Amino acid sequence: MPLGFAAPAFLWALLGIPIVIALHFVRKRRQQREVSASFLWREAKLIAQRRRRFSLSWLLAAQIAFVALAALALARPFWTLGGLPARVIIMDASASMTARDSDGIRLDKAVGEAVNLLGRSGNVAVVRAGLDASVLQASTTNRGDVREALEQLEAGDAQANLSRAVDLATSLVPDADIHLFSDASAPANAAASGVTMHNVGLDAQNLGISAFDLRYQQAFVSVVSNNPRPQEVVLEIAQLDSNQPDEPGQVLVSSSLLVPASGQTNVAFPLAGDTEQGFYRASLRAPEWDGLELDNSAYAGSRSLNVLVQPRSTTVERALQAIPNVNVRSLRRLPVNLDPYDVVVLIGNTPEQFTAGKYILFPDAEADPVYETVADWDRSDPLMRFVDLSGVVVATSQAAFLADIGGAGELDWQPLAESQSLMPVVARATTEFITFDEPAGAVELVAFSFHPTQNDMVRRVAFPILITNIIEQYRSETRVPLGTQLTDRTPVLSPGLYDDAGILYTASLLSASESRLLVAEVSAEANTVTETSAQPSLARDQRRRNFAYGFIVVALVVLALEWFLWSQGRSGVSASA
Repeated sequence: MPLGFAAPAFLWALLGIPIVIALHFVRKRRQQREVSASFLWREAKLIAQRRRRFSLSWLLAAQIAFVALAALALARPFWTLGGLPARVIIMDASASMTARDSDGIRLDKAVGEAVNLLGRSGNVAVVRAGLDASVLQASTTNRGDVREALEQLEAGDAQANLSRAVDLATSLVPDADIHLFSDASAPANAAASGVTMHNVGLDAQNLGISAFDLRYQQAFVSVVSNNPRPQEVVLEIAQLDSNQPDEPGQVLVSSSLLVPASGQTNVAFPLAGDTEQGFYRASLRAPEWDGLELDNSAYAGSRSLNVLVQPRSTTVERALQAIPNVNVRSLRRLPVNLDPYDVVVLIGNTPEQFTAGKYILFPDAEADPVYETVADWDRSDPLMRFVDLSGVVVATSQAAFLADIGGAGELDWQPLAESQSLMPVVARATTEFITFDEPAGAVELVAFSFHPTQNDMVRRVAFPILITNIIEQYRSETRVPLGTQLTDRTPVLSPGLYDDAGILYTASLLSASESRLLVAEVSAEANTVTETSAQPSLARDQRRRNFAYGFIVVALVVLALEWFLWSQGRSGVSASA
């Protein structure tokens, strides 16, 4: 039946006991009496002081008891039935937790407070809240393992899924006390789960890059600030060597930006050459007061794509060659190994079984085509962005083409454009085919139900735009947010270029909410701990018994006794006088 205190800081009030004793000596009652000779009275007083240095009276005992009981009541003592409570500690691992406040780095403060909980806990588990929630330490009574897990925790994810972390914590250790350490507001499911919120955010000020993109030979950059005053900052854009990504690179732009108070500035810079080739870094010359380092640099760019067209098609090849940073090759026969190619375009040569990869498919030319006009298309889909198919005529006699793709089974096709007879004109599917009873990997397909020569789309601007959108969609995987786990399961926690199985990825924070360092509101009573209004569960309530009110009642009784003794002493003095 372990004893604990909900507010142990009030135990410092016990230091009032020596003060009460000191006042007892100062406030000696002096009674005037008539004596025959004063020197005899002084001599008797000196003898009494030498014999008795300290006299414990009932009045003094009552005063000491009242101070002690009041201090214990303020400390809110409790005892726990059935052993110490089990706890789950949720640590926010988002990038803003690496910010530096005036009283220290937020993650360090959170770890320090979490370690202080270990002494009053039973089994303890640790959950990391990043892009997704994960168990950092399974439930254990080994304080060393828990402390090591906390101290080795690294933050830097583009966001923290706190709601998912709370769900994981409640399922990990049912009826446990859940403590969430974060600089954000409590998630929506925190109240229902009885979560205790520990807010570690304070006053960090920051400038950071929230957007960086390359389009049409221009660099688009957004910079945000949470500083209450306008700030001037220098922005640099450098082109990197993909073979030496750690080198500074060639600086192409260096410009001073004015960021409004607690606002955002958006700028665009023209870049000479082909911005779709290679990789670029945008970086800020951050001031000394800048609280977050992870958003001072951002990366963008793309690698070259190798595209195979089989058999050769002048129309398709011309549209592909117009896309920057795309290497097009045509072969008479389909090679056995397609690994060297990022995208494979097949015209009338659909295999019975696909290997993992990205494909663009066309059927064979129809001997007796039937033409229809495109009636509608999904304008909200990214693949159809800026694509206008008004009045486009295509051969739709190949409607059975989509049903024949796949060989091993039907695919769930998503139509992107349809003809007047509701036949799919353009469709896509993503699936996972089985080869030799094992997964062969993800297969991404975009299929046209007409041959490149049997339509008038290829003579319009819609066709190269559509092909460009497909290629860019297949190439978008090169940018990942901070916190993403690559093939080796190591999370990316700092901006830069990363080589994963021969593919280069750019990792950047690019999160306006993280860069603004939004801090949750905390009560004035406790800047570090704010409990939710939810009551603990019945199982937890049955384990803990609070007896602070008992100390308050006894303290009031002692106070009344002290007043009675003091009044009796006063009446005795009056009577003798």
